[in-house]
Amino acid sequence: MKARIKILTELKETFRRFQSQPVSRVIELINPVLRGWVNYYRVGNSGRWFIPLLYSVKEKALYLAVCKIYCIFLKMLINHN
Repeated sequence: MKARIKILTELKETFRRFQSQPVSRVIELINPVLRGWVNYYRVGNSGRWFIPLLYSVKEKALYLAVCKIYCIFLKMLINHN
C-alpha cells in the first residue's frame, strides 16, 4: 500500500511539474518509473494494483492533452478576432 501511494504521489508531482511540456515528453519521463515499478512488483498477485494505476495514469495524460488542445483553441479564437 505504501509503494502504491508513493508511486501515485510521484506521478502526480511529475504531471504537475511538467505541465508546460508536450504530452509525449511527460510520457517519456514517467515511462521508466512505471516500467521499474511494474517489473519490481510483477511477482505475486499485484494485478489488482496495476489496473487502478493504469487508469490513473491514462486519466492524467488525457487531461493534460485535452488542456493543451483547449489552450491552443482559445489562442486561435483570440488571434482570429
